[in-house]
Amino acid sequence: MKICILGLGVSGINAVRLAAKSGVFEITVADEGNPSCVEELKDLGVKYIFGDFPDLDKFDIVVKSPGIPMRHPKIQKALEAEVAVVDETEFAYRMAAPELFRKTIAITGTNGKTTTCTMISEILKHVGKSVFTGGNYGIPLSRYVLEERPCDVVVLELSSFQIEGLKNFKAVGGAILNIDSDHVDYHGSLEAYVKAKKKLKDHVLEFLVVNADDRNTEDLLAEKLSFGFSERAKDVWANVTNGEICINKKKIAKLNSLPENLKTNVPN
Repeated sequence: MKICILGLGVSGINAVRLAAKSGVFEITVADEGNPSCVEELKDLGVKYIFGDFPDLDKFDIVVKSPGIPMRHPKIQKALEAEVAVVDETEFAYRMAAPELFRKTIAITGTNGKTTTCTMISEILKHVGKSVFTGGNYGIPLSRYVLEERPCDVVVLELSSFQIEGLKNFKAVGGAILNIDSDHVDYHGSLEAYVKAKKKLKDHVLEFLVVNADDRNTEDLLAEKLSFGFSERAKDVWANVTNGEICINKKKIAKLNSLPENLKTNVPN
């Protein structure tokens, strides 16, 4: 099977290593710059092209780094030729043994993704769970798959770039924290950016938590768990009522009992 891996940043080089380890691919890697990993590419026995991307319609699968938009002309040509074009996260998921993904939680949002992933991971560790935290945050998923050390829970931060390239990937649950104007230059329009973020709903199996205060996600509220802190969100799953943080109508903590530096993190 012919594979082309586009971009040799952290996610790209880990995807190369994963593809090489599998032994099932004829690998070409391409980068529009001049990366410093040539010696490793030679050792792995892969073909490399620097300065431009090849014609991608000749490959069976194309794995792109998150920073390369789907709107790239050569990617569009590959899609027209019905080549599978996926993100590194999707590729890692496909290459993994099922036991590596016992439970996965996927988090996206314009703001607060990294903080929320860190909070979730620390909560899980506190109750004795082993956790891999990565994705857009720190360690690419390919690295986790390469190491083959299963964790109880995988906590993934996913950008709109990564979500756009998902196809088979499934998480047990996730959250869309907020959607604000961002990355319009990458997606081509605000509408395309919002659509990419909301696509996460198609990749969770059991639950999705969405922001009841965000106009961009209000069409998801009827069927999803939601959180919010405005007057219009007073009856949602997680909120602040009479100065108390409540989840599923259970009082968790008094808002004024939190240190000042934590109050801004209440939505997270």
